Amino acid sequence: MNVQSFIKSYDFDGVLFEVWTTSFPQGKDWYVVRKLGNATKSLRTGKGAAVTASLMFMAANFTTSVALWDDLKAYQPWMYMDDSHAIFDSLDVDFEKQITLDWTQDVVTRLMNYTMKPSRLSLGIIPEALSRTKPSDIYRHLVDLGAPTYGNGHFEDYYNNTQKQIKEKRDLEKKLGLRGLSFIFPSFDLPSYNTSSLIIAAAQVRKLSI
Repeated sequence: MNVQSFIKSYDFDGVLFEVWTTSFPQGKDWYVVRKLGNATKSLRTGKGAAVTASLMFMAANFTTSVALWDDLKAYQPWMYMDDSHAIFDSLDVDFEKQITLDWTQDVVTRLMNYTMKPSRLSLGIIPEALSRTKPSDIYRHLVDLGAPTYGNGHFEDYYNNTQKQIKEKRDLEKKLGLRGLSFIFPSFDLPSYNTSSLIIAAAQVRKLSI
């Protein structure tokens, strides 16, 4: 079964290309990403609408991942996609810094300077906690252990987004006219009926992807 038949058979309306896990495309590899985006947008859903192509990449460290940022600037893969998701969950960014509004603004500003249209950019959130001394954990488990759901995002040796950081990102999304917030692995969050969940904190965002 080819991709077009698969999309129609399962009534899909888009394809998401995840290039945020190792190994990242490098150099001319990005030409392949471009071609995938163009090819995807030439497909049609079962209702005859154009299939959307989405790109997901890591908001990595500006210095230690300079090659990635140079490639993004040079190849601008988002120009061949309908929308993009920058994931704020990099292991080479200081964990305390990574959850801050300043870091989010720095990444968005850089991408906008690279010709990224704000209306096509979503901020990607993984509801997990990172530590340099312990294995990574998930938000709902940390809350069970007593982590604050609205605070500075530091609990024991872990750093994680709380509702405070999510609301800050929500406000930034509105201010800059971004596409929205995207939640990857939503099962890491508290259940949707729990008012302390991160998704609940983002619920007032103009557009929310899960």
